[in-house]
Amino acid sequence: FYAVKNFTSPPNLEIQSPSTETVIKQDRVEVVGKTDEGASLKINDQTVYLDGNGNFRETVKLQPGLNNIELRATNRVKKENVKVIKILAEY
Repeated sequence: FYAVKNFTSPPNLEIQSPSTETVIKQDRVEVVGKTDEGASLKINDQTVYLDGNGNFRETVKLQPGLNNIELRATNRVKKENVKVIKILAEY
């Protein structure tokens, strides 16, 4: 049962930093987190490298004002988990 549930459910997507609705005083933010092994990840439609355990660390350029950073994890059967981080960049 666990293997079937794991196969048909979307991948886990955990964002360790930054927290959503954060104010940042610079033009870049480092997005750090973890998804399932074997999943693929895109941040704002850009493919992100995952290590062997599903961990990721990616620097994202911000525009002045409100930024929505979309993270999209997809597994082999095209199930998706999408999360959006809202960052206010004041620089």
